[in-house]
Amino acid sequence: MPLHSSTRIITVENSEDGIPAGGATGQFLAKIDGSNYNVGWVTGGSTEMSPPTISTAGDYTVLVSDYIILKTGITAAGDTVTLPSTADNGQIFTIKDSSGSAATDNITVDTEGAETIDGSETVIINGNYNGITVLFDGTNYSILNSI
Repeated sequence: MPLHSSTRIITVENSEDGIPAGGATGQFLAKIDGSNYNVGWVTGGSTEMSPPTISTAGDYTVLVSDYIILKTGITAAGDTVTLPSTADNGQIFTIKDSSGSAATDNITVDTEGAETIDGSETVIINGNYNGITVLFDGTNYSILNSI
């Protein structure tokens, strides 16, 4: 039984299996077009884990170099975390309330432009220590996980 309906486990014994050999430091194997098994070595997106970005009380605009944004403080009126329009296709961001006060002072997750987050203009984090993980598909953001 597959792990997920779109997950396949592939065992690579040699490059004759249709899997490209090689790949350089910082690259990862990814599906490169709409074909079922057309994969190649690519660079980009969140390929390396960077240390979390600490955002104290106040609004924060996410940088494309960010990966995890920890809100260690939130102003009394709530804060807005703005996702970038210039993220790489496949880039992932996690925004988390590390202050434990989002139930009282919400965190609004917004985008820089016309991008949506699961079809909505904004998403509200309104539970203490809650957060969301989103994926940019080149056009819009999708929520992968919310806690």
